[in-house]
Amino acid sequence: MGLQGTRFEVRQYDPLAAFHDHDHHQIVLPIRGTLSMVVDDREGAVSDLHAAAVPAGLAHGFAGSSDNAFLVVDIPASAEERRFWSATGDKPFVRFDASLRGFCDTVMRDSRVLNGGGVRAEVAGSILVDALGSAIGLSPEIESGPLAKAVALIEARFAEPLTVQGIARAVGVSESQLYALFEEWLQTSPLRFVVQQRMARAALHLTDTRMPIAEIAHRVGYGDQSAFSRAFRRHWGETPAAYRRVRAGSA
Repeated sequence: MGLQGTRFEVRQYDPLAAFHDHDHHQIVLPIRGTLSMVVDDREGAVSDLHAAAVPAGLAHGFAGSSDNAFLVVDIPASAEERRFWSATGDKPFVRFDASLRGFCDTVMRDSRVLNGGGVRAEVAGSILVDALGSAIGLSPEIESGPLAKAVALIEARFAEPLTVQGIARAVGVSESQLYALFEEWLQTSPLRFVVQQRMARAALHLTDTRMPIAEIAHRVGYGDQSAFSRAFRRHWGETPAAYRRVRAGSA
């Protein structure tokens, strides 16, 4: 994912205008109130379903409404997602889908992401950048090519024992070409993308259902609960049982 060092925190902004730049990328998401901003020479606001994405080094001014709070994501300038930050340099204000509200609510309840860091913040940052990237139209460039076919195949068959060789053959490219496409456009590898799909689906099952963990393991492609639990802990930073336990009345 390439977003190591990402940090999430809630911030409030003074109604008196301020102006600065910083050496990290930043995403600002609304919780309540309005943050009026000028990014370079582009005016906009963070409020309701509008976010701001400010590339590193880009000067910006800001002033908050009388009662405000925002979820702020600081991402190191060395992070990947080059296409996203290049695009937001020209279009820093992004209207996002209402479903992203649910993502923000989840982050707000997760103390290991909020005011923390590590793998969980990296994963959350990658999900956020992907969602906002889709909102500003980055995905159409790859919709009809082999990468899109590979992504669709993995999303449909992530629970199966997929291999790079099999995916490459199915979409008509060599293994090295497949690796290159995933690295260029998604900043990950084909098999890591498979794991991401499995872990995202597992997290949904854990929070939205009372399904036994052993059954979830089987549904997302693991032969036994122990292997699934090890993979889940590597990805999310805690066991499936702990992940479920800290989310309001999940099981």
